[in-house]
Amino acid sequence: MQMVYKFRLYPTSEQEQSLLFVMEVCRWIYNHFLSIWNGVTKIPSRHDLQATLPELKKDHPNLKKVNSKILQMVLFMLYNNLKALRELKKNGRKVGRLRYKKYGRFKSFILNQSGFKVKTTGNALDKLYVSKVGDIPIKLHQKIDGVIKQVIIKKYKSGEWYALICTEKDAQHKIQTPRSFIGLDMGLLHFLTDNMGIQIENPKFYKQTLKRIKIEQRRLSRKKKGSKNCLNQKLKLNKLYNKLTNQRDDFLHKLSRYYVDTYDLISIEALNIPNMVRNHNLSQSILDSSWSKFFYILSYKAESAGKILIKVDPKNTSKECSICGNIKDMPLSDRVYNCSECGIIIDRDMNAAINILKRGIMRQGLPSTLPEIAPLQNLFQVSASSIVEGRSPFPLGRGSSLKYRVPFF
Repeated sequence: MQMVYKFRLYPTSEQEQSLLFVMEVCRWIYNHFLSIWNGVTKIPSRHDLQATLPELKKDHPNLKKVNSKILQMVLFMLYNNLKALRELKKNGRKVGRLRYKKYGRFKSFILNQSGFKVKTTGNALDKLYVSKVGDIPIKLHQKIDGVIKQVIIKKYKSGEWYALICTEKDAQHKIQTPRSFIGLDMGLLHFLTDNMGIQIENPKFYKQTLKRIKIEQRRLSRKKKGSKNCLNQKLKLNKLYNKLTNQRDDFLHKLSRYYVDTYDLISIEALNIPNMVRNHNLSQSILDSSWSKFFYILSYKAESAGKILIKVDPKNTSKECSICGNIKDMPLSDRVYNCSECGIIIDRDMNAAINILKRGIMRQGLPSTLPEIAPLQNLFQVSASSIVEGRSPFPLGRGSSLKYRVPFF
């Protein structure tokens, strides 16, 4: 099982210049081999071009100042980019040719198998040794689990440096008989509602930051293109976007961690989000919610913890009664499900979460028992700030304010 850890780097000014030099050499190598491609009718194999690197170093001494593994991985990136274009073309997309990298457009390089070492110092900042650069201060905010296979050094548009440490470890065995279950229904009014009656507030980070973004964007439009003031304003705007991304990621990581740690089986909808964002009235809200990223984080955390994540068909999860199975048409404005057959009155999103859980249990081949539904007024709403601040979605204790119980098998 492969894992990727992201840590912040704090290089000195001298180390930053060395890192920028490495990226500039990588950019030159990328453009050099791309020019060879453009001059031939048949693209040579990666190993044939890689074999020319020793001779190339004799003509260009600067290449010797960069670790050989880094140069080899530039070729790997080039061939990967070509493979991605071919896949897009197979899928019917109109694609052009690979373009040369302009100055400042090469933002990362890869150290594979060797040329790096993580050194723990016991201080606030540890060290990451990068070949021919030195020991770079790094903030290891969590334990690295597994054998380190490669390290990606990346510079963000906001000017920050990060190390993406890729590891490999033996995957934990999945729980054979899950003892605790949860169904999650994603929404816009609330970020999610689970079958236990918990509704998590939608933080709407983009909407909160939009006013500030517009101000900084207007300031940028008034700057002379290419001037130092323009570059400084771009940096300020990029920092604002980076903060927005960090806020959203922090919320998603903490919420997903809670559900993975608490439940053995998590059932979610297999949403077709690209089709959903075609609705221009809802597209901005859907993208701001980052459902895809939340599902991805849930997926790898559940795999790492040996938990079970199931995706079920989302059709009629909101329209189907979770008690009798009756299906009724409901506009999005109706937030309460009132079944005309069995008389149950339940929150629309919670009804969907129950159906999602039941479908997940059936897909897993477990015996399902109809849950006991309590009165509607017992819904428990959790603010986004309580998630961000690290408090549990159950501050009153687990099960203290639940709408119904799912039996443990």
